[in-house]
Amino acid sequence: MERQIPKIFDWVKARTECSAPGMFLLFTEALDSDVKAIQGRMSNALFELRRMSQTKVVVAKKWDAGGIQSADSVVFELLAGAIQVKHGPTERVMFRATPMLDEDGDCRLEIEGESGSLELWQVSCRALVPLFFS
Repeated sequence: MERQIPKIFDWVKARTECSAPGMFLLFTEALDSDVKAIQGRMSNALFELRRMSQTKVVVAKKWDAGGIQSADSVVFELLAGAIQVKHGPTERVMFRATPMLDEDGDCRLEIEGESGSLELWQVSCRALVPLFFS
């Protein structure tokens, strides 16, 4: 289904509202929902979302690996104009996502170095699939 692009659109207002802090807040809510959803489906691991500060959220996984307690995590951090996603233990940057208006005027996230834009759930999926399903 093709969307209708409005002939008149207050793109300045829309882009102002499409900010990294605003998207980070929405993204944190999406992450919290995803953590609750996986926790109900995985009995062999404990998942938790921790708000470390207004600008940093950690999604952690803990499990018993044959009598040894193991853990892994993904860190989401609000930077100036972007959301950075890192693998917790190694602090390796997985990607950075920047808010942008798409051609329909919707606020979406663009992954640095890639073409196209993504919805919040797509960015969450990209960040959490290795943690949730490995």
